Amino acid sequence: MTPDTQILDPKLLGFWTRVLRLSSNLSQDALATASGLTVRTIQRVEAGARANLTTRRCLARGLGYENRDIFDDV
Repeated sequence: MTPDTQILDPKLLGFWTRVLRLSSNLSQDALATASGLTVRTIQRVEAGARANLTTRRCLARGLGYENRDIFDDV
């Protein structure tokens, strides 16, 4: 992440996490397993709660993105 990188709005991150998860036919449990996060964390992110850098990077990995900072660039 570069100094001029902006963080994706939490509500937008939640929306896209849900859309990408559903389009990949993943349950919240499956995404939690793939990302190394808890189901409760996935639920919070999808509800629009703030997610720290580590969580966003884990989500990117769990959703199959090579760019670990995909959810940081806006």
